[in-house]
Amino acid sequence: MKIIFLLLASACVHIGCDGKPPKFVEEKLNRTAASKPKAIETGNALYNAAFTTDSLWRRGYEETQTYSVTQSADGKVYRGTEIWTTRLEAFSRTTYAAADSEQNSLPVLVQHRIGHLAIETQTQSDTGEKKTRIQTAEMIAVDLRNAAALVKYALSLQSKTNIVSKTLRRLVGRSMLYYHTLREGDGETELEQDVFLEDQIPLSMRALNFAPDKVFYRHVTASPRFAAALSPEVYEETEFKILAMDTVETNGTRTAAWHLQVSLNNATVSSYWFDTNFPHPLVKAALHGGTEIEARATGK
Repeated sequence: MKIIFLLLASACVHIGCDGKPPKFVEEKLNRTAASKPKAIETGNALYNAAFTTDSLWRRGYEETQTYSVTQSADGKVYRGTEIWTTRLEAFSRTTYAAADSEQNSLPVLVQHRIGHLAIETQTQSDTGEKKTRIQTAEMIAVDLRNAAALVKYALSLQSKTNIVSKTLRRLVGRSMLYYHTLREGDGETELEQDVFLEDQIPLSMRALNFAPDKVFYRHVTASPRFAAALSPEVYEETEFKILAMDTVETNGTRTAAWHLQVSLNNATVSSYWFDTNFPHPLVKAALHGGTEIEARATGK
């Protein structure tokens, strides 16, 4: 099985820099099935109950983080910035959308990621592409009381030549990924009801009860940002392991961080570093395929 494990795919993967439609537009929609995962450790042994407290994610509180993103692909280097804002919102228990009232609503932790990528270097064959720009907007919503439970996902990618949007919605007994592109129209595919996207790792894994050598497993579904994500692949027996604390340097600042290693078929595919200070925001990530994410600034 081809291993692809990226959080932020390169701009040319999503929207061709040559103006051509992405390959995944031509692929057929197929249902994605996954077998039952290994026994997964749950409860306070795995997750920190304090992460869900109202005193932390109180109404009106908004956390802001700025990240530098570097992506190498096809002889090009893409550099850009993403701003992540995280806040508590009330969602309807029936429609999994923003609720008009907090009464009988579901507390949901919502993270918005707004970014811009641009080509920094180019090969001789890429003449004229210096001004290529990709605008990205991504929304990830998880259940505050169970940070691994994805409630809603939305993605928008825009360049001068194309617009792509994807939205995942929870329905009764199933999850649906809806797709739209300016060039090819609409489509949809069904995912597992308890889908776990790799895009949610930087948010969901903040709720871990961090301790060295803790290991757990999940079936991770490939990012909808991938070219072949109309019917995303499900990675079997994806292993998550918390390693010892590291000291990482980002933007001239040294931070003590927990190292979370993600492995597939006994091979490490991604590494994430979360601040040891509660509530453990992402500090740095090194992802399969050459993507690097580093914190630049945080705020409220």
